[in-house]
Amino acid sequence: RQGMNHPYFCDTYHGMAPVTRSEELRKNHPEYYALYNGVRSTEGKTPESCLSSEGLFEEHVKYIRMMFDMYDMPYLSVWPDDGFTAICQCDKCKGKDSPDRGRQGILSNYVWDYVNKIGKEIAKTHPGKMIVGGAYSTYFLPPNNIEKLNPNIMVHIVNARRRTKLTEAEAEERRAVVKEWARLTDNKVIAFNNVGGANTPNVFAEDIKGIKDYIIGEDMWINSGSLEQPGFMHLNYYVCARMWWNPDLDPDNLLNEYYKTFYGPVADEMKAFINYYEAEQGNMKSISSAPVIKKALDLFDKTVSKVNPDSVYGKRVALFGEGLESNRKFYDIVKDGRDNPPVFKIIKVDSEIKLDGKLDEDFWKEFPGELKGLADGEDIKYPAKFKMGLKDNDLYVGIKLMDEKGNPVNISQSKPLDDSVLWYGDAVEILLETPMNSYYQIAINPEGSICDLDRSTNKNDWFNWDSEADVKTYINKEEGYWTIEARIPFTPSTQDPLHEIIGSTPSEEKPWFFNICRQRIREDGNESSTFSPVGKKSGGSRNFMAFGKLIVK
Repeated sequence: RQGMNHPYFCDTYHGMAPVTRSEELRKNHPEYYALYNGVRSTEGKTPESCLSSEGLFEEHVKYIRMMFDMYDMPYLSVWPDDGFTAICQCDKCKGKDSPDRGRQGILSNYVWDYVNKIGKEIAKTHPGKMIVGGAYSTYFLPPNNIEKLNPNIMVHIVNARRRTKLTEAEAEERRAVVKEWARLTDNKVIAFNNVGGANTPNVFAEDIKGIKDYIIGEDMWINSGSLEQPGFMHLNYYVCARMWWNPDLDPDNLLNEYYKTFYGPVADEMKAFINYYEAEQGNMKSISSAPVIKKALDLFDKTVSKVNPDSVYGKRVALFGEGLESNRKFYDIVKDGRDNPPVFKIIKVDSEIKLDGKLDEDFWKEFPGELKGLADGEDIKYPAKFKMGLKDNDLYVGIKLMDEKGNPVNISQSKPLDDSVLWYGDAVEILLETPMNSYYQIAINPEGSICDLDRSTNKNDWFNWDSEADVKTYINKEEGYWTIEARIPFTPSTQDPLHEIIGSTPSEEKPWFFNICRQRIREDGNESSTFSPVGKKSGGSRNFMAFGKLIVK
């Protein structure tokens, strides 16, 4: 009824994936994959590519031509697989990144040069067919090494507009990016709104009006959380569909009509609530914003009290309320705040750290942090110490874990990523809360396998997040210990909520909160330890109300 659909043969996201995820290529051509710390990135669900590899380029072109010939697709995506946040470290790729352009442009020249090269090659054999490149994450900004993209390149901008309220300066900066993309291509640009978990109808309408002259339309991701909460989420899609039909509509008139017809006698109350929720959307996952969450819930409860629950309007309000249940649960936990959390200071890193797990650089000579008993901070049999460092937008974590000589580890699995069997053996969890998100969880076993989760999301979506952490471990059987050396990237940008920690540099004004927890599992008994004891409160080692305070020294 709203004219929304999923077009046949709509191929737009991470089109390199069918090539690089091939088990045959991983095994026979590791040189096609990115080199990190001397190892080719052939493991995991989304292995990273070396975009300087001629062999990969030829393989990719063969795949595209086959798809056009066999399925007669009108266009095909070629942007890298998901989580492509670091450039290959081989000699051919050296110097092709652009660190001076910040996190959203560091790989723009590198990726878009590859996309443009693909476009030129495909044009030789398939004139009229289109190649789709994605502006996303570390290659969101337009390249500045290309004057004009090849005529068969179509640009797909992820989050061309934002899900949360922007200042006018920020909104204009975003529009400027869209305008530059439109200048670079002969084709209309497509927008893609990634992750639909916001409720910001005014922002959506305003943004669409700002970019309407440069965008042909929008691909809006309706994720599982959205479909489970139609009463909470449907307004986003309604507004977007109406505004793309006619971007010159007056957003205020559109929304006033909506509130009046959909919520009837409580139209004004729902408008006041949604406008407040929209303005404070970014604070709904921060424990320091408990008063903000409380006000939002009070506004909604006031609406509920004024409508007949058996009427169609009451049922619609109740349906919206289902989307607020996570806010209610979160508020009940955080309303009293933290009680004098222990403070840990991050040290700035002023030298190179080679990630090999051995912790043999000068930076790791001292370990100021120590793990104690999980519940009450009592002494433990197997001590562990740690240190944290900061370099640019990377958090470095080094942990040394003592154990029995000759047999210091119990490893339950060897898959590299997101296998829950990891928790059946020895493991360390690094738990991190930023002012924008509570909280992230990175679990590591002695082999360096990782499970990383965003605990702020719907349970079904926890594992969709990827920390992009670079982790190495080292096991010293003779002396009886194992170590973890990790580099965990973070970004203040909310451009890509599925990758990296979102948060600005920890400070006294805007600290992070954290915990580091260890589990040692043996047949003769287990031992659990932590930096900040969790007491007897519910949640165990993941009780985020017991997290310590994290600031830069």
